[in-house]
Amino acid sequence: MEMRFARILAPLLLAVLFAGCATTQVSGPTTPKGQASAAIARAAELARQDAVLTGQARADNAREIDRLLSGLDDTTLARDAAALPAGDPLYKFAGRALLRRGLPLPRPFDRDQWQFGNRPPAERDGYRPPVKLAVLLPLSGDMATAAQPVRDGLMAGYYGESRRRPDVEFFDTSGTAGGAIAAYGRAVAAGADFVVGPLGRDEVSALFREPALKVPTLVLNRGNVPPPNGMAGFSLTPEDDGIMAAEYLLERERRNVLVIGGADDNGRRAAQAFAERFSERGGKVAANLSVGDTPGDLSAALASAAQANVDAVFLAVKGATARLLAPQLTLAGLGGKSRVATSQLLSGTGKVLDDVALDGIVFPTEAWTTRGVPGLPPASVTGERLATARGPAARLFAFGYDAWLLTAYLEKLTNDTNEGLRGATGVLRLDGFGNVLRSRPGRPSAAARWFPSPMAVDRRAQGARIEQAAREFLIRAGLRPLAANVNYRGGELDLVMCDERRGEATLVFVEVRHRRSDAFGGGAGSVDAGKRRRLIHAASRFLAAHPRHADLPCRFDVIDASGDPDSPRLDWIADAFRADDT
Repeated sequence: MEMRFARILAPLLLAVLFAGCATTQVSGPTTPKGQASAAIARAAELARQDAVLTGQARADNAREIDRLLSGLDDTTLARDAAALPAGDPLYKFAGRALLRRGLPLPRPFDRDQWQFGNRPPAERDGYRPPVKLAVLLPLSGDMATAAQPVRDGLMAGYYGESRRRPDVEFFDTSGTAGGAIAAYGRAVAAGADFVVGPLGRDEVSALFREPALKVPTLVLNRGNVPPPNGMAGFSLTPEDDGIMAAEYLLERERRNVLVIGGADDNGRRAAQAFAERFSERGGKVAANLSVGDTPGDLSAALASAAQANVDAVFLAVKGATARLLAPQLTLAGLGGKSRVATSQLLSGTGKVLDDVALDGIVFPTEAWTTRGVPGLPPASVTGERLATARGPAARLFAFGYDAWLLTAYLEKLTNDTNEGLRGATGVLRLDGFGNVLRSRPGRPSAAARWFPSPMAVDRRAQGARIEQAAREFLIRAGLRPLAANVNYRGGELDLVMCDERRGEATLVFVEVRHRRSDAFGGGAGSVDAGKRRRLIHAASRFLAAHPRHADLPCRFDVIDASGDPDSPRLDWIADAFRADDT
């Protein structure tokens, strides 16, 4: 089923708003010369066999080459890659290893000629999109839900570009191998000069087994067949998350890591890839724990890891699971260690107050959702307008956006050695096998800092809007503001107001609460005995610091906020509790 983009995505266009990579130093411990020479020699021997192998034998051979190269330090790997002659089959493997570490290539890959001849000349920045673009996605069937954010992200990039754009036509693959092959045939018959898709792993494998693919294609998954000449593959896999996290920690001289992975498939795959890469590069995995969505008591295992002097924690778990793990990590003395997570954690928990536990976790694989990218509005802004750009779908939206960038800049990537393309899922580079690799934007520097969780950024902005609405509400009611967001060890005051409406001034300490649901008593219901004790403690500290207010009568109020944070419904509960109630 063919669908013109204008009919599919016209509402999207009204909703979305639109207006290189630094050279790095080579670092790391030095590999002993004899060990390095033996590893290179063995890797070269295996690389010469690669072309004649097929199936699992070829995959195992490539994995062994990667393992041998991963044991080399950065300096040795860069030096030996530069020494390889043109056409040496090992250069593709060595170059890929350099790119995965975010290191520069000594020279471009030896590539088969891509077909870009019928496109108009490139712009100065390398922008050279096709003339007619076909997009193969499962617009129906079981995979349609995953295809929607990919489609919307691609079209967001398309309409964010003011220069020449190709004609775009969508073809439904129905999520099946046969559907993908048929859709590709219809796209070729319709005159497409470049194809993006299909999306499913089985679809990609089936397409790559076809004997003659006439049109250059960027597939959106990793099949079990390597990309044929003139084809490229782009994917988001748990293994990528694990490998990038391992490289991130190794760059920062972390060498002893606790791995905590989820029991689901994504968690297991990411944790395994992390452990393999970290160990191959000379790191040590002190412990590898597998947990369910609701982890039990891990105090003994975490205490053991702390005694083993771990210097980092890798989390391949969902956001809700990480929130439950955070206090246990803190109690075990691991809360201050470097904490790195996969994109799974970005699903968040939806509990605005409790997600504080996730602050300070680093997401090496995420660019748009944590730091923003040129050409796209911030993830929080786009997510407010498009359901396909928020929550777990945000990563697929970013993936679709990068698919558009690759369509327009693929020729640049095939010719440039090191610049890369800054995308929404990381810096994109093309290896010698036709695979798009993602890396972090830049290597560490003396000023490197932890990035806060993107949920924390959105949470703070949301909380600030609600507290501002509560403050304005109380001012309209006749109260006078004295202070806001007063923090003390052991307690915090959202608002401090003065109520003079009855002639006598009363000091009012206001707690602003927001809940999505009233299932547990609403926002006011969350002010339990422990919270009241902390508020009373903070109030006493405030009075001690401001003796001019010490003689005024005091009152504790609660503002119960619900609904849209930009326009919340506010219920004012005056004298909600008293100091002697606790």
